[in-house]
Amino acid sequence: ISDDTPNRDLGNSAIKETVSLLNDRPKNQWSYQLFPKKNPGNETQCVGVMWNQKKVSLNGYPETIQIPAQVEGVNVWGRGIHAIKFRLGAGMTDIVVVRVHMKSDLGGVNKTKEQRAKEAAFLRAEIAKLQTKLSDSDLVILGDTNVLSGDESAVKTIVDAGFVDLNETDVPTTFAGSAPFDRIFLSKAQPELAES
Repeated sequence: ISDDTPNRDLGNSAIKETVSLLNDRPKNQWSYQLFPKKNPGNETQCVGVMWNQKKVSLNGYPETIQIPAQVEGVNVWGRGIHAIKFRLGAGMTDIVVVRVHMKSDLGGVNKTKEQRAKEAAFLRAEIAKLQTKLSDSDLVILGDTNVLSGDESAVKTIVDAGFVDLNETDVPTTFAGSAPFDRIFLSKAQPELAES
């Protein structure tokens, strides 16, 4: 999603129109937020999150994970990593959505697999800090992983960190083609997420 708004806030007219169409229906009050990339001057291929405010509410401000210029000589997480804490309602758990978009296969499959492995290792190291900072272990990691198969080391690293891959059978998630890029990972040890 690219920013096409004239002001300094990240926004997109197609997403804004989608939100407006959704909100014409009963029980809908959708909102969205796009997030800056690691290089905030680049406002193309941004990622974000949409939520229905009738179902969930933001619990505080989104958290940006600070990413170094390189990890082991590799430029990682060009689109950034952001964590958004949502409240599901009275008497219900809060969840922390960690929105990700990993390196695509542009640049060669083997090279980009290695880059995604480094991205996953960095994310794994940040998870404990994130849980402490946001006082919540109900983490949901989701987004476009760009992995071609669940046996890729990037997925294994996240699963080994205590998560379940909800697309472990590699169901295709793209309109054109058969790639299982999009995945959701849930904290395995959290009883609130055990039945998901």
